[in-house]
Order: sequence, then C-alpha cells, then structure tokens
Amino acid sequence: MKLRCTTGHIGLGGAIYATGDVFDIDDDVVARSLIDGGDAEEVVDAPAPIEAESVIERDDGDDKSKKSARGKRR
Repeated sequence: MKLRCTTGHIGLGGAIYATGDVFDIDDDVVARSLIDGGDAEEVVDAPAPIEAESVIERDDGDDKSKKSARGKRR
C-alpha cells in the first residue's frame, strides 16, 4: 500500500519519512495503524492526465469577434 506521511516523521524499517514523503508498505496491519493514528494517509494512484495535442493557431489578421453571426451574403 502506498502511504504519505502526514506527521513530522515516521520511522519504519530503518527508514525515516518526513511530512509529505510517499512510501510503500506491504504490511496492511501496520499501514492501517498508521492511517488510523493520523500519521499517514493512503495515496490513491490517479490515472495520468491525457495530454492535449498541440493546437497551432493561425492569425489571419481578421478579428472574427466583430463579424456578424449571420455571415456574408453574396
């Protein structure tokens, strides 16, 4: 389970984690104890955001905001 330290420091398995550090723990009992005690919170992996394709804007030198919504008649 992936956890984030929410208190000053957590000593676990010889490592010390500070506030904001994310770490993995395989023991669900210990993980639940840290969460229930307010020392850590579970980190849920969110899906990576989809990157938008680059949009190339063309400047016609024409301000379309001033054109009539009806368009031109021929």
